[in-house]
Amino acid sequence: MILMTTAGKVGAEAARSLAGRGEPVRVLVRDAARTDALAQAGVDVAVGDLAVPHTVDAAMRDVSAVILVSPAIPAQELAVVDSAVRAGVQHVVKITSKASVDSPIARRRGRSRRRRTRRARRQDLLAERPGEPPRRTSPTCSAGG
Repeated sequence: MILMTTAGKVGAEAARSLAGRGEPVRVLVRDAARTDALAQAGVDVAVGDLAVPHTVDAAMRDVSAVILVSPAIPAQELAVVDSAVRAGVQHVVKITSKASVDSPIARRRGRSRRRRTRRARRQDLLAERPGEPPRRTSPTCSAGG
């Protein structure tokens, strides 16, 4: 069984895709009233909240892998990882679209620092003077990160 930690756009679509391929998948949801489409697609639904550890533990029952789809809230991410460890889960995959400076995941902390640096450099590139168009004040920087 694969546990998807949220049923937002990414989590719900991934769960439906896995269920469509015959993979046993469960989604942790806060609102059971909004899960009919997932249940019809063959997804097991567990009601709970990432901020309530015992509900995460209950959702971990018989799970072999976790796809951690969540906002960048380190306490919730760590609660899921801790629950997975207690349940003997061997694989946790984190999916995120946001970097957080206080993330427990070093790569995300680094990504956040790089984004802040690029933003600061972009601000340094253009200096405004009253009555004059913006002008470059430093060399261009790479957008890579």
